[in-house]
Formats: sequence, C-alpha cells, structure tokens
Amino acid sequence: MAVAADTVTVYTTSTCPWCVRAKELLRQKGVPFQERNLEYDSAAAEEVVRRSGQMGVPVIVAGDEVIVGFDRARMERLASRFASSPGSASSASPPRPKIGLRIKDGPGGAEIVAVHPGMPGDRAGLHAGDVVVEIYGRPVPSAAELETALASLTPGQAVALEVRRSNSPVRLRLQV
Repeated sequence: MAVAADTVTVYTTSTCPWCVRAKELLRQKGVPFQERNLEYDSAAAEEVVRRSGQMGVPVIVAGDEVIVGFDRARMERLASRFASSPGSASSASPPRPKIGLRIKDGPGGAEIVAVHPGMPGDRAGLHAGDVVVEIYGRPVPSAAELETALASLTPGQAVALEVRRSNSPVRLRLQV
C-alpha cells in the first residue's frame, strides 16, 4: 500500500524529547510530514484525542494508521512504504533552497531564532524574534509548515511573507 506524500502528520509539543526523535527518524528515512504542535494548535489537540483516544505525544497519523508514542518498528514500516511510493524522497528532486533561517514553533506561527547574514532571509528583512504567520497567503501554524512551504520554492522565486514583529504585522518579500 503506497502512502501519499502529503498524508503524514506528526502531533508534538515543544518539550517532548520523543517527538524530536520521531521527527528525526522520519526525516532520516525521507518521510515527508507536517508537524502540528498541540501547544499552539487547539484543533490539533482535539484531533489527537479523536484519532488516538489519548492526549500523549508523539502521535503520527498516516492515512488511517495512527502510531502513538515512539514506536520505531511501526515508523520504520511507514518509512518503507514511502521509499516505494512514487514521488518519495528517494526519487530525484531538486536541491532545497537555502534561506538562511533557524526556526522553531512559536505562538501562532514559526518563530525565527536566527538569521544568517547575506542569505535570502536576511535580504528580505527578517529578524530573530519575528513570527512568520503567513506565506503566499497561506497561514503558517508551525515551523514544519514553514519548512514545507520554503522547500517547495525554486531559485529566483519570490513570495510574500507576513510576520508578527513586536505584536505588529509586517509584510515582507522573500526572494530565493
């Protein structure tokens, strides 16, 4: 059974070390996923309870499959399905653009932790402490969502960003 590349969701919290390990394992195995942090996303918290019957994290949802906790064997099986699916990370894909940002989940978006000088993020005017809340008109609820959106950009492409800086909205243009 092949899994569509956009169907894996990892439900996490910022303080969960098992969540970090689960995300690292999925990344190493080339499994594309979106992260939903329960601390900043009450709808995600409700989904976890509805899908898994409990409030613990990590919870990994892939189609109808629900993996609760750091279950390495089940995550390895999930990864093997992705390795054999069309469009998987094992297929040739263009290199990911370098933006020059370190980000983490923040309140209501992706918080910028550091901006590397001279890189596209710096040239766009992004600052440490900014919280990216929107990219090309789409809400950014987490760092993983921003990473996914940025990874889809191609060299030369420009996108509009909305950030929250000192509780004020700021519109910026990021060119890769």
